[in-house]
Amino acid sequence: MTQLGFVLLISFGLAACNGGGGGSGGNENTPEPTGMSPSVDLKSPTHSSATTNNSIEVIGTASDEDSQVSRVSVNGIDATSENGFANWSVNLPLTTAIDSLIIIAEDAEGNKTEQQYSIHLNQLPSVFSEPSELTLDKKNKQLIITDKIQRKVYKSNLLNPDLRALELQSEGDAIELSRPSKTIWDQNVNEALLLDIAVMSRSSSQSVYSINTETGSTTSKVNFSNIPGLAKVIDIATSPNGELLYILSELENSRNGGVIKAHQLTSGTTTNLTLTESHNDSDFTAPTTLAINSAGDQLFYLDNDALVSVDTGSGALTILSDRNGSLVIQNPRDLVVDSSLMKAWLTDANLDAVIEISLIDGSRRIISDPTTGSGPLLQSPNNLVIDADNNRLLVADQSLNLVFTISLENGDREYFLSNRYGHGPQLENPSDVVIDADNQVAYISDTNLKAILSVDLENGNRKFISSNTESNVYGTGTDFSEIRNLSVDSNSQRIWATDNNLGKIFEIDIANGNRTLLSQTYQTGSQVIQKPTGITFDEQANALLISDIFNDSAQNLSLSDYSVSMLGNKILKNGTKVEKPTALTFNADTNKIYAIDSLIKAIIEWDISTGDSKVLSKLFIGQGINFSAPVDIQIDQESNKAYVTDAALKAIFSVDLTNGNRSILSSNTLGSGPDFKSIHGLAFHAESKILLATDLEEKALFSIDITNGNRTIISR
Repeated sequence: MTQLGFVLLISFGLAACNGGGGGSGGNENTPEPTGMSPSVDLKSPTHSSATTNNSIEVIGTASDEDSQVSRVSVNGIDATSENGFANWSVNLPLTTAIDSLIIIAEDAEGNKTEQQYSIHLNQLPSVFSEPSELTLDKKNKQLIITDKIQRKVYKSNLLNPDLRALELQSEGDAIELSRPSKTIWDQNVNEALLLDIAVMSRSSSQSVYSINTETGSTTSKVNFSNIPGLAKVIDIATSPNGELLYILSELENSRNGGVIKAHQLTSGTTTNLTLTESHNDSDFTAPTTLAINSAGDQLFYLDNDALVSVDTGSGALTILSDRNGSLVIQNPRDLVVDSSLMKAWLTDANLDAVIEISLIDGSRRIISDPTTGSGPLLQSPNNLVIDADNNRLLVADQSLNLVFTISLENGDREYFLSNRYGHGPQLENPSDVVIDADNQVAYISDTNLKAILSVDLENGNRKFISSNTESNVYGTGTDFSEIRNLSVDSNSQRIWATDNNLGKIFEIDIANGNRTLLSQTYQTGSQVIQKPTGITFDEQANALLISDIFNDSAQNLSLSDYSVSMLGNKILKNGTKVEKPTALTFNADTNKIYAIDSLIKAIIEWDISTGDSKVLSKLFIGQGINFSAPVDIQIDQESNKAYVTDAALKAIFSVDLTNGNRSILSSNTLGSGPDFKSIHGLAFHAESKILLATDLEEKALFSIDITNGNRTIISR
């Protein structure tokens, strides 16, 4: 068995046993297995973790020297593989907590191998909105997490991850934080020190509280407004004995440089330790982050691509890592130091990386980024702590809003506390969504990935359907450029997609991901398709209905002869000009097209049978809350309603197609569940009443209950 790394070996323990399989049993005629037993390795997860997902994906490898591996199971559930179990995976349900993984591999000769790993896997009923700040409670082996959005403090067990909110109180009364901005651990009193910023009109009050992480008891330690000459606080650190609070602050009346002050917590006196701009190099003007070594004799901070140390006795400054190296620090977000290892680590939000700096010679290297280390990618690494006992870093990602664990040995990344739903490639910019209810699948276009992905509606798992980027090749044909809206035909298993940059319509074979650009001939009165946006499939006519924001119209593209004809002219019957039809849908029962015009903030109706056209719903047409930034539209034919996503209002509208009246179906104040952040694409399936929406900022697929507006995340 290959080595699984620090976490299993140091923290969780590992037990393995190999069996010959088959045994003598009760049948003397049953032949004994011959040859070597298969080998099996666990690749992920290699440490304990917790997730909001209802299952955990277990991944590994298996091989056999003189036979074929015929079966692999994890906790009694068979794994799947496409290459004879050389690589295998299985989704384990998390209906109850998992305390160990038992992996059994069997070969064609009946030989078996069993491996057991003491790994704890838990399901989280909820998770923080943003893991803003992290600190490590070494005494109780806990991770302390500050959430600026919820204004709460959470804690999680390091070895058996969970998530519990601290009920903060002062002298028995519950208190609420204003803007928790920084948390550090005071090992002297075994409490967390938390910097809280209360913003009041144009001014702010900055205070430090001491929080008992067992009881939630909170005590005010320092009010920075009482310290003379203190400007905006950048970062704080505390001495190992808990007597001094070091404050990195901007300088008063200056846009450059900073000052480090030493504040005596017992006496309340404050002295200037050093000016961070006291270098000969004029580039030292923007100090960020502050850390301290275990001995308490050195502080460390970053300033314009340099790492600087401060002697806490004399205030002398030393450049430990200068700007002459090839690896440039671009946007540092946090810094930690381990003096026993003589190394520092920082997160860089521009590089999406964790960088290691030697305190001996100042050399730098990336230990984890998109090309270094395996596992899910960092997208906005921010705060971090070192868990030296387990040879890893814990890193908060403020784009994904989860906590990673990163191996110091090889940079491999895994989720520690995860708000993920479903497994597979991460969505980056999910633009549109369509439903194939026959196969319980949704298809999503992602403009960043330049791909179409499938989402299993039962478990949220994601797969690539069609893409041809350097890292993801699925199917052949012309590459996507700016893929936008989708339509799907379940019967023929085809997807059609608009591409705004190319001004073309793609047809994608779901089975193999192959992409074909549709060619067109134009009938009299039609216009050349130039900027196609909305698209829907008319099954009865075997045609695509397409809106174009250059032509401001809706046209018919026959899939029989690829001829284009005009259906909805840009000048409506009452003289109103269509400005920007970004999405459309079709009611086959009434033979009407409904389009969203994002510029005039309206629903447009074109009646194909009669040629009539009108603005159905907008300001002064229909009653109710007005659209602000309508994006997509779907039709509920049975209820004679339209559903419309509005990006600015972060809401889904329900619109009466009889009179244009508007009401909010689901928003962050109507319906329960996770909040919308940047709602975009919309899909509705009439028979199953499934309503789905994509969210660009959450990078997620939502499901919305049309009876009450309640929201759940299907895939993220």
